[in-house]
Amino acid sequence: MNLAAIIIHLIGGAGLLMGNRGRVAAQSGVGASTIAKSAVTGAALAVTAYSRVLGKKLEKAEGTPVEGGTEPAADTPSDVARTQQQLAVCQWVIPALTGALVVLNAVHGEQQRPEQVAVGILAKLGRLFPIRG
Repeated sequence: MNLAAIIIHLIGGAGLLMGNRGRVAAQSGVGASTIAKSAVTGAALAVTAYSRVLGKKLEKAEGTPVEGGTEPAADTPSDVARTQQQLAVCQWVIPALTGALVVLNAVHGEQQRPEQVAVGILAKLGRLFPIRG
C-alpha cells in the first residue's frame, strides 16, 4: 500500500465519521466500535509500515545466506535472522488485523440497520436518563 492510498483512506474515514457523528454520539455501542475500528486500523498501518522497514533491512543484507525470506540458514548472521523472525511475525499479524477490521465493518453494518439505530439510541438515552420508580 502506498502513502497516497493510506492518506486517501484516512481522509475518507474521517469524512464518514463526520457524516455519522450524530449517530456515533447518540447510538449505544457505535462509539466503542468506532474507537475499536480506529485502533485496529492504526495498528494495521503501523505493522504494515514496520514490515516495510524490516523488508528494507533485509534488502540491504542481500547476498547473506538464508533459506527464504523469513527463514534463516544455519550460517545467517544473528541480526539478519532476528529481522527475518520479526518479519515472519508481521506476516501473521497483518492478516489477523485485517480480519478484525472485516469483523468490525460487519458490526458497523449491523449497527446501521434502522431497527438497530432506534434500539441503540433508546438504550443510550436510558443510561443517560434512568427512570426510577
